[in-house]
Amino acid sequence: MINLSFFVGLPVSPESLREDGMQKTMDRLEMAGVNTIIFNAQNGEGAHYRYHEDQYAFTRLKPFSGNPKDYEEDLLGKVCEEAARHHMDTYSHTMLYEIGFPGFWPAGKGKKTISEQLKNFTDCAQIDLYGRRDYRACLNHPDYRQYYFSSVRDQLLHYPIKGINFNLERNDPISHVLIGQYASNINYRKPQAPICFCPHCMEKARHRGINLDRAKQGWNELVEFSERSWRQARKQQDPFAGEGRQLGDRYEDTPPADGYFITFLRLLSRYPEILQWNQMWYDSVYDFLAELYGVCKMADSDAKLGLHIWHHRALSVFERVGYDYERLRKVCDWIKPKMDPVCGGFRHQQGVKRFHQALAYDLPIDRFYDAWNTMLGFINEPCFQKLPEQGMTMDYLYKDVAWSVAGVHDEIPIYPGIGLDMPTPARTTEPEDVMRELETIYRAGAKGVVLSRALGEMRDCNLIAAGKAIAEINQMMKKETR
Repeated sequence: MINLSFFVGLPVSPESLREDGMQKTMDRLEMAGVNTIIFNAQNGEGAHYRYHEDQYAFTRLKPFSGNPKDYEEDLLGKVCEEAARHHMDTYSHTMLYEIGFPGFWPAGKGKKTISEQLKNFTDCAQIDLYGRRDYRACLNHPDYRQYYFSSVRDQLLHYPIKGINFNLERNDPISHVLIGQYASNINYRKPQAPICFCPHCMEKARHRGINLDRAKQGWNELVEFSERSWRQARKQQDPFAGEGRQLGDRYEDTPPADGYFITFLRLLSRYPEILQWNQMWYDSVYDFLAELYGVCKMADSDAKLGLHIWHHRALSVFERVGYDYERLRKVCDWIKPKMDPVCGGFRHQQGVKRFHQALAYDLPIDRFYDAWNTMLGFINEPCFQKLPEQGMTMDYLYKDVAWSVAGVHDEIPIYPGIGLDMPTPARTTEPEDVMRELETIYRAGAKGVVLSRALGEMRDCNLIAAGKAIAEINQMMKKETR
């Protein structure tokens, strides 16, 4: 029987459950000292629970199951039953990034995309600066919002789950324009058009008093600024400059007279509407989460809403500014910030390459790396070239946890997402990494951990190491409460 005070969650996907079966899955979870299963009940493949169509009466979007067998077998229900037998809690993991949408990560071989399966999905799509439908739905679209509110309510009303682990991974409009996509499997930078300019977002901007004409003009100039360094990198045959169609009308491919960074700041000063629009985007995220929080509590007053915050919040100045834990603490019951130091080295290097090309391509990348780390508060990290093979330090991990705890005033728990065998090209996660990381987050004030990313990619040696570290943490907690 597992009865630990330290929260230990671990995401389980339907795919790994199908591959390993229930018994082997539970055995491996117990190996790691898990007391909370975070089951991926809704993802790009569809719903893995038995949905009730009457719950979706107020949205044109209707749930679907990409794997009919999961629906017939009621996979979420089976997980809840098995978890209860092992004295574990169950959370439903709902992912708000549609990985099957054309133009981003294509659907797998033989699989349909979400836009093919979820009727009216493209009607809710974002619209970019140039009037084109984007690959993701707009958070301000009423049907899209209501779809997820309905899905969460449906699960809370019909399943004995502890709550919802909500996952939203999107970069803000400024980052979209400067670097394009963050995805770690996209090994390049390609500026993209800002979003969203759909009727719902335009009306929201008018209500906030944003000058739409100046906003569009400012964003267009920012696109052309961002493409200038991209073209310079393409001219120099920089492999990190991705292919693609140019968006702006200018063709400069040399640094501005005052340098890229000063020119960037000058644009923001000249067009404060850019920052207003970017803040409106973040406010839309908060508004969505606030409503979602209320939906959870109305469906089940004891239900907990946990928020996943992606890794780039720690590794990007712009994301750090936007995702404010002081505000987020009011719309959730716990936060899981992704903090894996092993894959973090590779991810940080990728991010630095993107922002260096966007904002300081006229300067040496090592100097930019030092400045970027200084702004982020990291002063003891490996040299830039060794980041992927060495990973981030325990100093980074300790600081990020401590900052997160302080950001929520220690009023809600922080459960860092610590990677076990997260894919990274330069190194693997070893048991000693797991032990050090768990000990570090506990010292920094974390009240639990989410062992990440998914059970299916974790090796037993690291699960065993996690279980040993959790047992030691539990013993320390008992001593501290005597």
